[in-house]
Amino acid sequence: MKVTLILHDFCRGWIIEKMAEKLCEALCALGISAEIRSQASGESQINHFMIFHYVDPMLGTINTVSVTHVDDALKIDMIKRQIAQGVRAMICMSRMTVDQVAGHGVDRARLTYAVPAHDGDIVPRRIVIGVTSNCYSDGRKREWMLQKLARDIRLDAFLFQFFGSGWGETAAILQQAGAAVELAEPSGDYIGDYGAIRAAVPNFDYYLYPGLDEGSLGTLDALAAGVKTIVTLQGFHLDLPHGVTHGFWDYPELRTIFEAIAADRQARLDTAGKLTWEGYARRHLEIWSSLIARDALPDDDRPVAGHGGSPPASYKIEGYKAVLANPYRRDMALRFWTPGMFDFYRQARRRLGQLRRRLLGAG
Repeated sequence: MKVTLILHDFCRGWIIEKMAEKLCEALCALGISAEIRSQASGESQINHFMIFHYVDPMLGTINTVSVTHVDDALKIDMIKRQIAQGVRAMICMSRMTVDQVAGHGVDRARLTYAVPAHDGDIVPRRIVIGVTSNCYSDGRKREWMLQKLARDIRLDAFLFQFFGSGWGETAAILQQAGAAVELAEPSGDYIGDYGAIRAAVPNFDYYLYPGLDEGSLGTLDALAAGVKTIVTLQGFHLDLPHGVTHGFWDYPELRTIFEAIAADRQARLDTAGKLTWEGYARRHLEIWSSLIARDALPDDDRPVAGHGGSPPASYKIEGYKAVLANPYRRDMALRFWTPGMFDFYRQARRRLGQLRRRLLGAG
């Protein structure tokens, strides 16, 4: 299979060019002969246009087109014309857009989708757990809970920031479980130390307080900063409407909370990890291979696992009144419907601009 990815000049320099380059690299890595060009090639079995604006299909080849968002009647008309001109598949970015476009009279048999990919090179941040209290020898802060937590489960997802004395032993045990730890011991200037705490609290993901001694005033700082809390269900914590995000009393409850928070983060990482450029390329190969074999799209649209809920029953598509009212969309419409007039319009506008600059310069 030989594939040409068509990247128009107006798409260069931003996300569409990046997607073209990544798709081309992934196809080549899979043993496919692929290249990026500004025009379709008669030598390629597949000509794939990276965006659905101003497509000029190449006769004698299989033409497919990437479809980004569709929000007005002009874009619907672009898609309809391209299919009428012989484009075999419009590859949307989502199942929702497939449904949206099909709902406006486009042949569903020519619509499919490929979920975009991710580069996979971002280092995930840890979940910041803030503690702003001293730890005492009588155990009133129940630090043993954190020590047991570290012995029972991995804590690689977390960064613990302790503001206060006495947390050294607990910090070492947390680090052995994979957690990152930052200790800020009191300096002797309690006003300055509290200022440092106030500056740090808004950067917490969660404020933690395991003690049972009435409650923590740090909880109030967390609420004032809009920070979620993991605090004990006792004392004045119970008198704070919306003040307790995750409440607990005993150790099993605390462990469950941390496991759930870590699992929620890991689920997001797993989703991103599956959206590789290789997978994106394989999805396109699946579509193209099906078109080559039987002039039809794959039978299975491969719904995304864990798809969260249904989209709205109707989709807002602006009419031509809105298209003509917007200068950018108006230019698109002129170029699409009357390309000769658009060229004249663009030249006239350029000349008027030059004349205006001369007059302003003369003045």
